[in-house]
Amino acid sequence: MTKYVVASQPVDTTAWDPTVVVAGPDLLDEVSRLKQAEGGDILTWGTGRLTDALAAAGLLDEYRVCTSPVIKGGGEPLFRPASAGTVELLDTKVFATGAVVHAYGLTSAS
Repeated sequence: MTKYVVASQPVDTTAWDPTVVVAGPDLLDEVSRLKQAEGGDILTWGTGRLTDALAAAGLLDEYRVCTSPVIKGGGEPLFRPASAGTVELLDTKVFATGAVVHAYGLTSAS
């Protein structure tokens, strides 16, 4: 499976073959092209400026939020303060481990 890495500076991707590095300024054009190409879903892992940019450009179809039954008492916030939009619950899947995945579709993005 080809991996696409969005980077604003050079990055070593030798451990992730096959990999395509997408320069930050080319992000929206490249994702638009990928969405129109044959193939399956495009998955982005994590949160932050990447998902905010995709949502603002109308290129993010849904969020999948996984909750695991582990309490850490700290960590990174799920969304950044700049994240904004309205979502609707599309699906929920509960696993035997107690993990839950909620799929949310965007109804509007800011």
